[in-house]
Amino acid sequence: FDYIQHYDRPVVLALNKIDLTTPQQLKEALGYVRELFGEEVPLVPVSALRGDNVDRLCLCISETLAESLRLSFARRVQHEAAKGQLVNRLIVNAMMAAAGLGSQPLPVPDLFTLVPLQVALVMRIAAVYGEEISPQKARQFLSAAGFVGGAGLLFRQLFRELTRLVPVAGPVLRASVAAAGTLAVGLVAKIYYAHGGGLTPSEAREVYERRLEAAQERLALLDEEGSAEEKQRAIEAAVEGEEER
Repeated sequence: FDYIQHYDRPVVLALNKIDLTTPQQLKEALGYVRELFGEEVPLVPVSALRGDNVDRLCLCISETLAESLRLSFARRVQHEAAKGQLVNRLIVNAMMAAAGLGSQPLPVPDLFTLVPLQVALVMRIAAVYGEEISPQKARQFLSAAGFVGGAGLLFRQLFRELTRLVPVAGPVLRASVAAAGTLAVGLVAKIYYAHGGGLTPSEAREVYERRLEAAQERLALLDEEGSAEEKQRAIEAAVEGEEER
């Protein structure tokens, strides 16, 4: 460990074979490792045999990597649940960016700011599942599933309804709408590419519209005063909640 620290490389500790321990033994082992390496080094107890916490380990490794390496790492992960968690992180990051765009009183339609962000998200998700697609093909995916035409209309209708109810808060309310729409796009792209294009465009659109409404309710906190950490937790909870649906 001192040798690794000398070269200033990021370190993640994986404590394997937890399937062979009792809860008390695991607690003691974790305490011992913490005494040796300190609290600042990420520590993930895993069972390679059963696959316990492999997704947590992969997510932890990804977060220690430079941003430019994370997509390549996610593509190489073979563990299905771990790959899904890494895709969820891409969706969370895109939602944070979308919420930031949505909360700005920009003098342009939502589609001009949100679609490029969502195109990039679809491209990244496709890449994680081994399919390299161009921006044009990502736009075709959005269009075929109704994201640009039908979903764009859905965005505008929901936004008009929100601003009709609370006109003064329009620009802020758009934060939850933008984040919810990006969540729906990300989840549908995840389903689509994880199953090799197993959804038809009409099925994708049904999933999108259903999840847009549900996600917008979950993301109400984005329309209120709160810290960036609180809003990120709300976004992460929304992604996890939609995964369970």
